[in-house]
Amino acid sequence: MEQQVSLSGSTINERSQSLLETGLGSNCIFIVGESKVYFSAIKGFLIRVSPVFERMFYGELRETEPTEVPDIEPDVFNTMLRFIYGCDWSFKSNAKAVELCYAAHKYMIHDLLQRCVEHLWPTTISDVWTALEVGNLYSLPELRDAAMKIINENSSAVLESSDILHISQDCLTDILRGNALEIPNEMDVFKMCYKWALTQCEQKGLAVDGPTLRNELGEALNHIRFLVMGSKEFVDDVITTGILTTEESLDILCFLVMEGRYCLSSKLCTSREKRIPDDGFERLPYL
Repeated sequence: MEQQVSLSGSTINERSQSLLETGLGSNCIFIVGESKVYFSAIKGFLIRVSPVFERMFYGELRETEPTEVPDIEPDVFNTMLRFIYGCDWSFKSNAKAVELCYAAHKYMIHDLLQRCVEHLWPTTISDVWTALEVGNLYSLPELRDAAMKIINENSSAVLESSDILHISQDCLTDILRGNALEIPNEMDVFKMCYKWALTQCEQKGLAVDGPTLRNELGEALNHIRFLVMGSKEFVDDVITTGILTTEESLDILCFLVMEGRYCLSSKLCTSREKRIPDDGFERLPYL
């Protein structure tokens, strides 16, 4: 005889939670994470919030069931289901909020994604790194811009923060591009980038030499403003790292020594504008 299942609770929230926990009415199964935890759900609830689930279950290219989800941890998937079902839920940590953001982005659950953005919204320097990474990774310009605003207003502290040494290359490039940093001495920017590249090499177990450091910097190197440096500091602190080629070093050095009366052939950053202009005029916002 088939066991009877009934819902408990008197409020919508309580009965929704019971509905999720008992699996009553479920008509699809997910196998989640490396530990392969099984979850059952009601398709109608899922497609109500996600066009991705709609295509999965009723589109022309519908997937075979049960559906395997190896890229999301079971506790994060459970939190996503609790949101979909209308149960009580909360962010366990910023790290879990980032994982939940990934799930919301993957399944295009807009309302959940917005809740993640609100939770990760930066208010201090320590908040900006996660906000910037998530904003860039999931194309959330409002989150990215909020982080950039704090970076712009606290440039010196940002440059001295040890956390900046662990951000992605894309985020480093984003910070260097335009006028996000208000730093009077470009050499300070270069030294931070050099430390960042050293950190990447150490974390990856790579040999520390000029070409490797350059490879780690990638596109970020093209946004360091070598042309506003002094010739002596360029020789002492940049050329000695081996990050630039001999041709690039000589090209830039000739430009600096001749005070701009030299035609550059280098493809590196050609900007001659300091990140904090000396003319007293208000700077344009970062791009």
